[in-house]
Amino acid sequence: MDKWMDPFLQLLKYTNPALNPSDPETPSVVELVKASICESVQLYAAKYEEEFKKWLQPFVQTVWDLVTTLPESMYVTCARC
Repeated sequence: MDKWMDPFLQLLKYTNPALNPSDPETPSVVELVKASICESVQLYAAKYEEEFKKWLQPFVQTVWDLVTTLPESMYVTCARC
């Protein structure tokens, strides 16, 4: 599991303003990758709960950091989900 979780954490922290679309309402490629990582990690955590315990705190912290830095327009999008 380590070979996946370390890179996932690094990708969740990755930013590249050059990849941002001109329309702020459109998610960037980086944001789409981060969303896919969150979905994958959720599956890992559910299926391999015991093995995932050591990764829980780093992922919670990293995702919390992402959520607290979302632009206001993304809150509306997330609230609709």
